[in-house]
Amino acid sequence: MPLGHDEIDNRFGLHPGGPTTIPMHNQTRREFISMANFLDKLLPDGRAKSLAFTALQEASMWSNFAIAELAPVVLPEHDVPEAQPKLVLNLPELGSHIPEDLKRRYLDARDRPLDES
Repeated sequence: MPLGHDEIDNRFGLHPGGPTTIPMHNQTRREFISMANFLDKLLPDGRAKSLAFTALQEASMWSNFAIAELAPVVLPEHDVPEAQPKLVLNLPELGSHIPEDLKRRYLDARDRPLDES
């Protein structure tokens, strides 16, 4: 049975955060981080711990997706400039550790839309 346009839009469209969902995302992330720290101290290193962390990451992803679905969908044909991710690097903190030409290339890339080469 086909999923249909509405379900496909819901699954793959952008659900921008808002005043209701952002606090929910933040609380969910805090709880998952707390659990991850607890498990990291409690569990012995090995395959089982690795699988537990993989499952926890998956649960975190699906939990945040469930929260995101509470927000209305914005489809790609809509103009959503804030949805364009930008490279972020705090250059002053890095100081002289980065050569000037690399800083220049970073700044050029940061200010160029992602769909340009």
